[in-house]
Amino acid sequence: MQEGLEERMIEEKKRKKKLLLLFLLLFLLTGLIWTMFSGGEAAPFVIGDFPGMADADAMDGDRIRDLAEQHLNEMSTMINIFPEVTVGTDGTSAVMWVQNAPTNDFGQNVILRLDGNETILFQSGVILPGYQINEIQLTEAIPSGEHNGIITLEFYDLETEELIGRTTVDVSVIVE
Repeated sequence: MQEGLEERMIEEKKRKKKLLLLFLLLFLLTGLIWTMFSGGEAAPFVIGDFPGMADADAMDGDRIRDLAEQHLNEMSTMINIFPEVTVGTDGTSAVMWVQNAPTNDFGQNVILRLDGNETILFQSGVILPGYQINEIQLTEAIPSGEHNGIITLEFYDLETEELIGRTTVDVSVIVE
């Protein structure tokens, strides 16, 4: 009887070891899956302490408004476009009034298209501040009637010659 009891105890120990190994394997597998799907990002490493607060004065509303207006004035440009392009009877010569105001710091490139059409009918090249466009030649003839057009203005930094902005203006294109 003693032998049977010892065998059961040995079997029980083996079963407990198997359960313990299974539990450890499950624990490791869960940790691995958690690491894979949680992004595995490490916590940020902080060097040094947060500096003390500066001995600074609070800005009042007038100062904040003045700074906002100054920033707006530095970054704004004046757009002068007459919203109607008149095309002559030949279908290609036209009058389009676009000015780059002398107060602007940016060059403007003017592109004219008919609404819903990607064909460029006119492209000016960079217009410097203080210059304007009046009479233009279209790249292709437009049939008579009134059409919806779009003028795209591209703004360029004159020092770096980089494109810095773009806007569109709806215009009427009237062919006599």
